[in-house]
Amino acid sequence: MRFLDYFKFKTPRKGNTNSVLFFHEDDFRQIELVPKENISSVKQQCTQINDLSQDNCDCSSYTDVFIRNENPIELAVKQIAPVDLENMLTDYKFRRASEVLTGYGEKYRISAPDTAGFGHDYAGIFYNFKGNAVNAIWLTRLEEIDQDNLELFLNNAGLKWGLLLVDWTATEFIDLSDRQAIINYLEL
Repeated sequence: MRFLDYFKFKTPRKGNTNSVLFFHEDDFRQIELVPKENISSVKQQCTQINDLSQDNCDCSSYTDVFIRNENPIELAVKQIAPVDLENMLTDYKFRRASEVLTGYGEKYRISAPDTAGFGHDYAGIFYNFKGNAVNAIWLTRLEEIDQDNLELFLNNAGLKWGLLLVDWTATEFIDLSDRQAIINYLEL
């Protein structure tokens, strides 16, 4: 290999962003989009999480954890094609990362299989897929994402595919067909 050939691989090609997007393994589906048909299950689990949190907090940590059940209606039922989701995200000016990594800490990073992401650094909109169906959509660090475009994307996705946003950490859920509810949530 010639000396200059070594550098050619490190230089991004025109039109290729070579961006890497990371999500901590604990952020996987903590803020997720789910079919609206799961509203009863989501409400019930949010109540259970709140109850367990109050009963198991010793003011410095929690003494127990809540393991969420899978949603009764999986996102794959909506038959969202990855290309349709990507087109919508691109329409709202989100840039696709060339690579998505997951892991924890500063040193443990692995490629997230069958996962695409739009955003930068640790802030993004992610989805994973199997074949031609999106299985999960989740978001990280919402406050670092362009709020106007995020609002429009969430509302459009909610209207098109009948989705809720569920923030399991805050135990909140938002009907994404309600634009004002989205605006109120994003102001938090």
